[in-house]
Amino acid sequence: MGTVLLLSFVLGLAAFLGGLSLVVVRALEVWRATRSLQRKLTRGIGDVLTKAAGVETRVSKAADTAGELQAALARLQKSRRTLGILSAAWGDSSSLFGALGAAYPRK
Repeated sequence: MGTVLLLSFVLGLAAFLGGLSLVVVRALEVWRATRSLQRKLTRGIGDVLTKAAGVETRVSKAADTAGELQAALARLQKSRRTLGILSAAWGDSSSLFGALGAAYPRK
């Protein structure tokens, strides 16, 4: 009877230690996974912040470029008005000199 009791105690102790070691191993795995997730999240947040700063820089440059574009567009419209005036003047002078050339005798 004493041997059966001792054998059952040893088997119970082995089962308890096996279960305890399994719990410890799983707890270590969870702890490592948590630390890995924390590192990845920190790195990802840093990347997002870096990219957001780059986007902010590009947006401010785009705003500056938009101002320059508006100024260039105003200059272009002024140049087109000048071109229209000069083109009309050229047409008037061409018709005038064409009429004079037709009336002027050539050798």
